[in-house]
Amino acid sequence: MSSSSVDCLSLVNKKNSYCLNESSSHPHTNLFDFDGGFGQSPVLQSDTDEQLLLSLSFNQTVKLESVQFTTMIDGTAPCIIKLFINRP
Repeated sequence: MSSSSVDCLSLVNKKNSYCLNESSSHPHTNLFDFDGGFGQSPVLQSDTDEQLLLSLSFNQTVKLESVQFTTMIDGTAPCIIKLFINRP
């Protein structure tokens, strides 16, 4: 992140955010509860196919300049990521 950027995770409205096709053992809520422990990382994983549909709602208007994804090196990382904005 640049010096003028901030982490907007605290602005995510968790009650109105959801993920379709998520695994019950690796749900999207893992992304919010991550404590940053050494050697640990939150995992969001699909339960049925290769597609996850993650919808994040924010408590206020935000201007996203970048999105950071951290992936595993075991070949399970996504090949294609599509972002859509301002979709209800």
